[in-house]
Amino acid sequence: MLAYPGSSPLHTIEDVIENSTFNGLLIISIAPGLFYTMKGSWGAGRGKDLVDHYYNRTYAQQISSIVYKIIDPLFSYTQGGDLNLKGLIERIPFQNRDSIRGATIWPPMVAMDKYRNIRMLPEMENDSIIQKQQTDIWYNPNPKNRFADSIDVVIGHYVNLVERHKEKGGRVAFIRPPVTDYYLETETRLYPREKYWDRLILESSCPGYHFQDYEETKYMIPPEWSHLNRRDADAYTKTIIQLLTRDQLQ
Repeated sequence: MLAYPGSSPLHTIEDVIENSTFNGLLIISIAPGLFYTMKGSWGAGRGKDLVDHYYNRTYAQQISSIVYKIIDPLFSYTQGGDLNLKGLIERIPFQNRDSIRGATIWPPMVAMDKYRNIRMLPEMENDSIIQKQQTDIWYNPNPKNRFADSIDVVIGHYVNLVERHKEKGGRVAFIRPPVTDYYLETETRLYPREKYWDRLILESSCPGYHFQDYEETKYMIPPEWSHLNRRDADAYTKTIIQLLTRDQLQ
């Protein structure tokens, strides 16, 4: 599990293919607004920062990581940094003024375990007020596909990476998990399936599993448009495993 929230998989995929001996199955999830972007974009930059950090860690940081994994089970933690004084002050909901807007207050949405498995919190699953807080953050009244003119380069780069992974004996499968409402409407308009998803699958010669193609997944409704609740996440994962097994990719 190598995904990082809100980032492109570009640099992670490059690192796995170019700098490791891994030749197994890569399952690459596509969120179009992040996936179909170029190097140097905000989403790609977040992924690059993490890859660079892995290679640039000091000896002290590497030792700290090892020690942390040993002692971590012995402690309990608050959720992120939200409960320290600075975090609490930043979450005070001041009203916007003429020229000053208050800080974006992200509601609690998910928790991540040591294996990087992310599960939605019950609050986000059940509380419509918290869901609305999150969708207000997601919503952009004028969304754009800033890399529409670069689609040949973007898809060509991924196709090249896939070919290099196949040369190592590896396999690749693409998935598009369920989205709904604003995200689905925006995706349909800015990233039409035939020009993006269908083309990627065709040119890469890889299997692709789009949520709209299967009865088990096409009606799943993410509480805040783009992330599945725990029940649907389990069902979706089971469906993907079944499809991979059916196609002898497991």
